[in-house]
Amino acid sequence: FGDVKAGALGGFIEKEDNLSHEGNCWVAGDAMVYRNAHVCDNALVYDKAEVTGYAKIYENACVYGNASVRVEAEVYGYAQVYGSALIYGEIFGRAKVYGNARIYEEVYGKFLEKTRIYGNVEVYGKARVLGSTKVYCNAKICEDALIFQKAIVCDNAYICGAAMVHGEAKIYGNAMVSGEAKIYENGRVYGSAHVSVDAKVYGNAKVSGDAKVYGNTEVCGDSEIDSSIYKKTIATDVTERLVFIAV
Repeated sequence: FGDVKAGALGGFIEKEDNLSHEGNCWVAGDAMVYRNAHVCDNALVYDKAEVTGYAKIYENACVYGNASVRVEAEVYGYAQVYGSALIYGEIFGRAKVYGNARIYEEVYGKFLEKTRIYGNVEVYGKARVLGSTKVYCNAKICEDALIFQKAIVCDNAYICGAAMVHGEAKIYGNAMVSGEAKIYENGRVYGSAHVSVDAKVYGNAKVSGDAKVYGNTEVCGDSEIDSSIYKKTIATDVTERLVFIAV
């Protein structure tokens, strides 16, 4: 406990193994670390944070506020978890998870699927991220957004509202998905594209460039759009390539 002053009040640890004797790691305030959880290196756990199960907090990570880190979750690097965030996945780099965000893992058969969030990512509000999802670079996920299964959100992508991204979908570049839009299967949204309201992008469809897709539009099959504004579908052909009306 290199930098901890004599007489400093610590938080609760169930057993000695919960807190390493090396580095400057510390558990303070009303924080609790118990069961087989471990805090080491220069990591800090304080306020009313809870770390339990087999969770690990290490390197220069901080967990505080009313945050809870559980099961086999890992928080490391310079990551920060705070607010009322609930973490079951893996958070690292300079990522921040806060508010009422939920980061889950899922069990498929005997295999544990762990969510990975890293880089300069921010997840907040009531956003939920679960499954074997990867969120990295400077991506932001907030409000009531839901990201799950094997989806990837990266670069400067922004997911908000009640948007849903799942399957093996990927949102990247400077793309934005908002409202109640759904991107799934192998759908791709990138560039500076914006998909919003009740729009859906799925199959092997790609939305890119400065395209704006909204309303009840569905982009599917092998469709590719990269410009203009699309607000409704007017026809489909036998190859499932949608025909849109631009406004």
